Amino acid sequence: MNKDFIDSKLKKIKIYLLLICCLVVASALIPGSGKMLEASSMYLAAAVPDVTCYTLDEGGAPVQSGSIPRGTAVSLSGKTAKDHDGNLLKGVRYEGGEVFVDEENLTADKDDVVLEDEVYVRTPATIYSEPEGPEIAGFVQKGESLRVTGYDAVEEDGTVDKYRISYEDSDGWIYGKYMAFSPEEAKKKCNDNGAMDMAKDSSYSINLHGGKGTNLDYFPYEKTSIPGKEFCTDARAMYLNAGAATKDKYFKLAADSGVNAVVINIDGGTPAYGSPVMKELCPTAYESAHYSLEKYQKAVNQYKEAGFYTIGRIACFNDKNFAKDHPESCIK
Repeated sequence: MNKDFIDSKLKKIKIYLLLICCLVVASALIPGSGKMLEASSMYLAAAVPDVTCYTLDEGGAPVQSGSIPRGTAVSLSGKTAKDHDGNLLKGVRYEGGEVFVDEENLTADKDDVVLEDEVYVRTPATIYSEPEGPEIAGFVQKGESLRVTGYDAVEEDGTVDKYRISYEDSDGWIYGKYMAFSPEEAKKKCNDNGAMDMAKDSSYSINLHGGKGTNLDYFPYEKTSIPGKEFCTDARAMYLNAGAATKDKYFKLAADSGVNAVVINIDGGTPAYGSPVMKELCPTAYESAHYSLEKYQKAVNQYKEAGFYTIGRIACFNDKNFAKDHPESCIK
């Protein structure tokens, strides 16, 4: 084969390769494409669920402007600033706009967004052997500190679903919702209305004294949202035992007194009605039921059709009828 022909072909191949390299580099430099952008893609990280963010005032000084959940994906804007303590702030862009965050709150690894080495028990909690499953590895009391060794997932609000922790001789998993980020926060009591103490000091025919109510923790929870079954935002409820639920005078009392929700007793040890399931699995309970299924269903539907939010009450672990039929399943 002609040597000049071969040289010409090699020259063309080199030119093609050079053009391809140029195109790759160019595409990497264009915003929205290529590896160069991937290198500037980051995630917000912190030792608490929220990362403090800043904007610049007219003089160019950083001003706190709220917070963003950790785990949020951001891209570096290339801008920088210094806070009042001289810490370097980096500009980032995310779906909500453009802000500055401390450079220590940025990581390129999505699995490294949780920075806390220790959490504190806000409410007594169970340690599980695995992230999923019922096997129990231990139990911890309010105020205890736990060493964090991992986690399963970060929620949209920056909170951790379950932490992997180490505590004394126990290694396992614990729900993040029961944890706090400082000893002071964990030990804080959230029951400053004294209602339990007042109830404890009341006179009853039986002794209900179980200790001071101030030792209990009434930490507020955000109401759960269930699509298609929204809870009352302003609930005014009345409790109805089995007898009251079937009587018209209590229905009229609820309707005339501004009540919008009713707690209807289903089973408090003796069932309000006999169900087919009960008849099959616990005949003693079925035979002791106050009413038939049809009669009780009619009573409950009266409240539902009138627009009341209905709540069923079932007392758990207090069933002498089930214990009689199934002693092998009961703690004695």
